[in-house]
Amino acid sequence: MNTDEIKKLIEQKAAVDPKLRLLMKQIESGNATFQDTSEYSRIFSEIIGKTLSENVLSLEEREAIAAELLRYGYDNINNILERVQTDIDRKKRVNIRPQKALFPKERVSTFSHSLEDRTVPDETIQRRANNGTANITMSFHDDYMKENAKFRSNAGLRCYIDRQTNGKCCTWCSDIAGRYDYGNEPQDVYRRHDNCDCTVTYENGRQRQDVWSKRSWEVSKNGLKYTKPTVISRSEARRLNEEKQNAIFINNPSIDKRKKSDIIELKEITSLEQAKKRDHKIEITDIAIDKTTHKNIPDLTDEQNQKINLAHRTLLTIAKNDNDSNEVAYLIDLNSDETAKKLGSEHEVNIFENPIAVSMAGHSNSLFLTHNHPSTKDFSYSDLGVFLSNDSFKGISVVSNTGKVHILYKSDRYDFDKAYEAIIDIKSNYKEYNDETDAAIVKDFLKISKSLGIIEY
Repeated sequence: MNTDEIKKLIEQKAAVDPKLRLLMKQIESGNATFQDTSEYSRIFSEIIGKTLSENVLSLEEREAIAAELLRYGYDNINNILERVQTDIDRKKRVNIRPQKALFPKERVSTFSHSLEDRTVPDETIQRRANNGTANITMSFHDDYMKENAKFRSNAGLRCYIDRQTNGKCCTWCSDIAGRYDYGNEPQDVYRRHDNCDCTVTYENGRQRQDVWSKRSWEVSKNGLKYTKPTVISRSEARRLNEEKQNAIFINNPSIDKRKKSDIIELKEITSLEQAKKRDHKIEITDIAIDKTTHKNIPDLTDEQNQKINLAHRTLLTIAKNDNDSNEVAYLIDLNSDETAKKLGSEHEVNIFENPIAVSMAGHSNSLFLTHNHPSTKDFSYSDLGVFLSNDSFKGISVVSNTGKVHILYKSDRYDFDKAYEAIIDIKSNYKEYNDETDAAIVKDFLKISKSLGIIEY
């Protein structure tokens, strides 16, 4: 019997299992939870373990087949988790890609090799095949929970790890069970013994945290398990903006750039900032507005390029006339006439404090964000965070108060995961954050940005 034949047996058993069939209906409906995926993983893990145990003694290549079956289980469970995660995020209007934990090659190799041990009774090999395979396969679910809690915590969401028992567990499981802030959970919370059916899940909590300073602030409570995002119509967004009720979305985040420690900020709370000590403020003049650098992005139409260049001049005009030459963010839709603006301070502006911008980001993937830096400097580390974390942004530009323009544009080759990993890797080379490292991180990232599908103009 080979791997494919054993897989076929597993699939046949899974197809007729009544609990799995109910769970699959729930998953296919788009209403499944991580409790459902945990139960799915438990049952599927048991089927793989039992099937291998029943056939392991007749296998000529036990080690290779066991490793292949565990890879098969890894792919199956991660595909289910990604599907459910995407459905959950869609309802919450969260746009963060699910992350796969690494396949535990060393652990799988050690376990698979143990099935070749000819010094132990056949019953021991069968028990190993059953319990070991089921335990490792179930751990793929736990690894996913850990990886995504980590990723989302770094992205700015307050996350919790929740380990629950079935009420009939051992003392060890009872002691470790509980709900923990991610990062403060016991090291053993992800561990399992043989035949352990505890569930380990994660959830986004009631707080969003500023990933630069690690301060956090409360958001409106709309549920016990997670924060339900505010959904508004375009007309309602305009009404709110006219009435200056921006506090509905953000309650004074006041991000302190000097304490930045991580990327990337979430859409709802992202601020554009320039390094405060890199240069001095320059007053905008009519000459600077008239001489604003004209840019052309080959992927765009003439009309779209004209729209961007007009936005740059409009931006500086608003900053000069209405904001004392301080920062202004101006958001345009390349495929419509929708625009949104937000006036900021000398060092910072947050376009998502304007409800119209929130509405635009919710229904368009062709947005272009431009803002000015009162100094002569170009992109900051914060700018990169805003650009990378917002899938609705095709491009971002910085216009200095002297009229010089810098643009970053996402081509069809843009890959968020690679870009995120790249900037985190670059940031890790610097032990502390200051104005000099801000410039260095940006410089290092822009050197490789083209390979990530981000074109600089």
